[in-house]
Amino acid sequence: MTELTHFIAKCLSEYYGIKVTTLSLLSVGADRHASIYKVKSESRKTYFVKIKRFSFNDISIAIMKHLKTIGVQQ
Repeated sequence: MTELTHFIAKCLSEYYGIKVTTLSLLSVGADRHASIYKVKSESRKTYFVKIKRFSFNDISIAIMKHLKTIGVQQ
């Protein structure tokens, strides 16, 4: 893994409890300011992570937190 992918894996573990086994950059998506990664975890689950290169609106984080709090799952 590169320094960046190590950092992403560390963040996923620290903030979401996801223990990453593989992290692969995908060449997909229409957002040219973002990178998409396919993540496989120790629990054999697969996740897709979108990393934005520019700042984002804090309201989007507040909305996601609220949805999680009330039990809405992706």
